[in-house]
Amino acid sequence: MKLSEAKKNSSVIIDQVLESDVTLKLFEFGFLPGAEMTVVNKAPFNGPIYVSIDGSLISLRKAEAETVIIK
Repeated sequence: MKLSEAKKNSSVIIDQVLESDVTLKLFEFGFLPGAEMTVVNKAPFNGPIYVSIDGSLISLRKAEAETVIIK
């Protein structure tokens, strides 16, 4: 399942991060396979997705969230 499909307030574990223009930046933010994160909020109308990972709150565009595969 993609991160963009996760429900608000759900805790998920990253399975893999697909290759994209922002892959290296996601790795720097801690989006690594096996990392646990929480979907804090999802903005309406295909807006950004807010996740909490390693004590940081990160906002991702829907296209970026679709490159993160979760369990």
